[in-house]
Amino acid sequence: MIRIVILMLVLCLMAGCVNNNKFCMEVDVRTRVYPEKGKSYYTDYEKKPTCTVDCLPGLSLARPAVNAYGSLTGRKADSTGFFHAVKIDNRWFLADPCGLLHINTGVCSVSPMRTDAGTENMKKKFGEEKNWMKETVALLKSNSFNCAGAWSDVELIRDYNKTNDPLAYTVIVNFMSKFGEKKGLTHQQAGHKGYRNDALPVFDPLFPAFCDSLAKTLSQYRDDRNLVGYFTDNELPFYPNSLVNYLLLPAGDANYIATMQWMREHKYDEKNLTDEAKHNFLALIGDKYFSVITAAIRKYDP
Repeated sequence: MIRIVILMLVLCLMAGCVNNNKFCMEVDVRTRVYPEKGKSYYTDYEKKPTCTVDCLPGLSLARPAVNAYGSLTGRKADSTGFFHAVKIDNRWFLADPCGLLHINTGVCSVSPMRTDAGTENMKKKFGEEKNWMKETVALLKSNSFNCAGAWSDVELIRDYNKTNDPLAYTVIVNFMSKFGEKKGLTHQQAGHKGYRNDALPVFDPLFPAFCDSLAKTLSQYRDDRNLVGYFTDNELPFYPNSLVNYLLLPAGDANYIATMQWMREHKYDEKNLTDEAKHNFLALIGDKYFSVITAAIRKYDP
């Protein structure tokens, strides 16, 4: 219902904009055409009049006061010196190191393109990477972005953050994908790692020790107030049908053995899997994964 109301509100605003002929900008648009099944092509770009939020009559786009982290300077929680979660009036918020409530709007892959052409063009325009970083932060903040997401150049950002205009950042660790790769259980998919049978090896007895070893490297960030947090992995296959995938693993696999033991303990029938069994197993592997990686992270960066 909430989504429907929001959609209706947006449509009404856009309709009002159109009726008043308040198209205030043009954008380049192209169309994807499907002449027949399995085939498609794009048309050439052409400019189209566009109605955006700033076209709305009477709308004030004055920027609110924010601090160096892009947090509104109104509501405040306790200051811990780090980004942290806080519960206020039975609602969870993210607070910045100063204690101000914070809405994190990040951009992934904030990093120079280090191909030959990218490096050459960067040097021509910026000279050094630190100059690129300075202008990139200014560009992000001028568009109300306040954080560098996963796959960003953490060391370049941390070096820039020695100034008085810090950019909050995150670190992607890849606990599971690195462990799976080490065990020879992964393959490359579009944008992320795939796993044998889409079954995460969370029950492998070596997984906790591997995570502990990898988490040791995170101690370098434990005192950095500009760190928002960690991406533990990317696009893991927590699927509704995961139980079936685990049951198709080789009989000697530790993850198959753990799954069968769980099935027997809960008196589930392998030949008649219920939605309840699948749901509970999904909760089991999720809890196993997050409990292991959380313990490892908090050991070295509490």
